[in-house]
Amino acid sequence: SATLDALRDAALADFDNDEPLIIYSDALQQAGDPRGEFIALQLAPRRPATEKRERELVRGHARDWIAPLDVAVRGDSIRFERGFLHTCRVEGATASELEALKGHPFWSTVRELDCDDMTFATQPIFAGLLRGTFTAAALDVLAQRDAPLPLEGVISTPQMTYGLRLRFGM
Repeated sequence: SATLDALRDAALADFDNDEPLIIYSDALQQAGDPRGEFIALQLAPRRPATEKRERELVRGHARDWIAPLDVAVRGDSIRFERGFLHTCRVEGATASELEALKGHPFWSTVRELDCDDMTFATQPIFAGLLRGTFTAAALDVLAQRDAPLPLEGVISTPQMTYGLRLRFGM
């Protein structure tokens, strides 16, 4: 278990590099962990047969694979890439649960985030974030970071106009 944790941590530390992920995937498969197969499937070229197997694995294991983040992530918003959490909506957690999850290394793989708590959404752990829902104040916090985010898209928080809830994208 300590070896698997060290391999996982190495994969998270260099997440855009396939090599640590492949090593971690192989070790998981040797240990009989279905996540190893899932990572290998997600790193392989897309085929209908592999996509079906990915869906089966996600249905059976998604909540386990994102634990302890599962208390703060809406289940129907979860999407995986490269075997880890890629997209999610943070909601339903108490302030103390969110506080306990701040800085958790599993957030580092999230590239798309929808979250109403702007202090949570601007954490340094989200350094690889590509798309997100942010207020203008949160964007100001992000712009003042030493290392800028590679943001490709931003959706502003909902605004009320004549009783309609609207989202504006950039």
